Amino acid sequence: MLMIPILTGVLLLAGWFSGKKLTQVSAVFLFCTAIGRPCVIPTGSMEPTIHSWDWVWLSHISALSPAQRGDVVCFPGPDGDKLFCKRVVGLGGETLEMRQGTLLVNGLPVEEPWAEFTGESWGPVKVAPGRLFVMGDHRSNSYDSRYWGTVPADFVTGKALGVAFPPQHWRSLTMTR
Repeated sequence: MLMIPILTGVLLLAGWFSGKKLTQVSAVFLFCTAIGRPCVIPTGSMEPTIHSWDWVWLSHISALSPAQRGDVVCFPGPDGDKLFCKRVVGLGGETLEMRQGTLLVNGLPVEEPWAEFTGESWGPVKVAPGRLFVMGDHRSNSYDSRYWGTVPADFVTGKALGVAFPPQHWRSLTMTR
């Protein structure tokens, strides 16, 4: 899936540049499309984990492995016009329910130290195979699967590995599980 944009970009760049510039620009292009890239989070839906206007490092390579509960993933939003970044709380085949602010997966409570407590209740919701149920950490300020449904697992364009900017917010997002 990632090979088509990479090859297209290399061919386009080859027509525009020659010599050392081609090598340098191609390396940057390949890095940004295949390895990862920074991505700004413009809303507070992931607070306190990711603050409004924080930049996260989005890894495209890590998206090749299946998403796990607790991963922060990025994917095209329900309207397809912008990238959303949310936490995976449910995987295909699982039944989710929220009881007075506690997430239950297949009837068992799940610890979510990153999530804001809201006291809300909903569900049960059965997640179809090959899909993900995603939610923001700031539950009362997040437009997520509760409102527009599950995300196809193959829509995940990357996993957010850490907050990269500003420096005072630096932290890994892979160790929060």
